[in-house]
Amino acid sequence: MAICHVMEADFDTLKIKLDKNEFITSGYTKSGKVLDISELFEKYPELEEWSKTILKEIFSYRPLL
Repeated sequence: MAICHVMEADFDTLKIKLDKNEFITSGYTKSGKVLDISELFEKYPELEEWSKTILKEIFSYRPLL
């Protein structure tokens, strides 16, 4: 997670369109995709330290030990 933007939205009515120049969308990564926060919580052990810091500080996530 390199960029964190917190946005609450009803994705059934609001369609977010990513600018192709804004994100890398090639390969098998999740880059350039809007993710549900629960998906990031599930991947917590695999994340880099700065991504873990974002989850802890911005989203108040507390991993289970």
